[in-house]
Amino acid sequence: MIIDTDTGSDDAVALLLALAAPGEVRAVTTVAGNVPLATGTRNALVTLQLTGRADVPVHAGCERPLVRPVSTAQHVHGHDGMGGHDLPDPVRGPEPDHAVDVLLSAPRRRPGELTLVTLGPLTNLAAALLRDRALLSRFRHVYCMAGAADLRGNISPTAEFNVWADPEAARVVLQQATPETVTWIGWDVSRRDAVMTPADQRRLEELGTPLAVFAHRINRTVADWARDVTGLAGYDLPDPIAMAVALRPDLVLERETVHADVTLGDETRGQLIIDRRRTAPPPNLTLVRRVDERGFKHMLFDACAREAPPMNSRHELHCHLDGSLRPATVADLARRQGLALDRPVRDLVVAPAGCGSLSRYLTYFDLPLQVLQSPDALRRAARELVEDWRADGVVHGEARFAPQLHGRQGMTLDEAVTAVAEGLAEGRATTGVRTGLLLCCLRHQSPEESMAVAETAVRRREVVSGLDLAGDERLYPAAPHKAAFDLAHRADLPCTVHAGEAAGPASVWEAIEVLGARRIGHGVRCAEDGALLERLRADHIALEMCPTSNVQTGAVPSLAGHPATRLLAAGLAVTISTDARTTSDTSLGLEFARLRETAGWDERQESLAQDHARAAAFDGG
Repeated sequence: MIIDTDTGSDDAVALLLALAAPGEVRAVTTVAGNVPLATGTRNALVTLQLTGRADVPVHAGCERPLVRPVSTAQHVHGHDGMGGHDLPDPVRGPEPDHAVDVLLSAPRRRPGELTLVTLGPLTNLAAALLRDRALLSRFRHVYCMAGAADLRGNISPTAEFNVWADPEAARVVLQQATPETVTWIGWDVSRRDAVMTPADQRRLEELGTPLAVFAHRINRTVADWARDVTGLAGYDLPDPIAMAVALRPDLVLERETVHADVTLGDETRGQLIIDRRRTAPPPNLTLVRRVDERGFKHMLFDACAREAPPMNSRHELHCHLDGSLRPATVADLARRQGLALDRPVRDLVVAPAGCGSLSRYLTYFDLPLQVLQSPDALRRAARELVEDWRADGVVHGEARFAPQLHGRQGMTLDEAVTAVAEGLAEGRATTGVRTGLLLCCLRHQSPEESMAVAETAVRRREVVSGLDLAGDERLYPAAPHKAAFDLAHRADLPCTVHAGEAAGPASVWEAIEVLGARRIGHGVRCAEDGALLERLRADHIALEMCPTSNVQTGAVPSLAGHPATRLLAAGLAVTISTDARTTSDTSLGLEFARLRETAGWDERQESLAQDHARAAAFDGG
């Protein structure tokens, strides 16, 4: 799901619903509406952080309507859009790619898979449609909180705010919409089926969880406005009920397909025109008219009753630094270095869902490697990775990189290690996250080059936690690098080896028996060899599994069939990591969420995998 929002108080509650539901929020895009763009973007970041999902990328979009000056609803939601609530600063900022570019590129990468929910003026979506008229058909479905089918308005006598704020954008959307692709949920539905009565407000407040308190307090100015202006028996929640329909279409009690348009003139600006005559043009919209109020409120209270995911429990053991560089940082470093990018940065650093091979997946590391050729760039990358771990609830994270790949401008192995170690230390100082640093030898390089990396790792033992061997095990065996790993063992430096990903169980046997690996990177093909499983279990050798990456590279066909589930049940030390947070467009929280959705994982399995990761962690700072 992608959520396009002008984040005010009810938008924030809609985000709570989305983040509590099964499935995944892939991105949040923001638009001017309830509040100015910068304020709405900050509110989205803060809300994600409070729900334990600061890993979800936020992309700022259009700061004004298509042709009109911006008009806000701060008189309804408060000057900050959140009821004047004292909210903490977000731990990370928005991504560099414009929201419109994200709306265009994301469904192209995953056609028919993504749902789009718009909660604000339709400016971003309209701007995207002006560049791609077929865009709506690329989404699974588009749900919009928009309009007032009964012509009772909240910003004017007949218009709902989102359409009134940018009626030209609404018309662009309606001109391309079909009932099969677009559903609108209007303010009339919210007034009827989403009013928080005083009793509902008391129940929300009495839940007492941080999310319930947040949801209640940020709507206090809306409650005042509703009392004084709308005359409702409480305040209503238009964006949350639209989100509820998107998440659970079965809540809809009444809908119709109609031909709809909007007015652009000043007197009736933003009014919805619904043509129900027999001679009307073909329908272009599915219009929701009633929703199960009881079901919606049950969903709302359940979402607010939950505790935000713990921010102090996760361990990540397998994370490549160059594959986890923030897209915003890639863009900034490229600009500083005079590199012209011919496409949006996410298209260059985020691999598609179906790469099909490890070799293609690795091409998305090319640009990050290109911009990480100075100590300052490496230091920044490492520091920001620790910050991202903190936002993801990671308390121990191990970064790995191949220092020999960062010498294009003369940087030595020691200088590269120093830069990354300093960045990790800076991140630790500000976040409290414990970190480890692993150096990677590469299968396709010579034994002499691997020995140089191992010697650096041993010499820098005060900052280096382990040694790794990475690369395509189908084409390059591990045995030529034995001397480098023998050196690490003599220095009591623990080792992990990528194996059982591109090649079968033989590569894992080689990693264990020849290189003495204490952990196996990926190891998804271990399940093919019963004797190997017994060895892994008996020796407590951990598997660093990265589900999303494993599917992208073709190592496993799907998340539902990922061997992590059955290997964990068989008593193996399965751990879950991201592999490359940017390349796989993921986080540790998302990895577990996807396993819950597709493989039926629950808290017990997540906790067990985290226990294994904790036990298998290499010593670090």
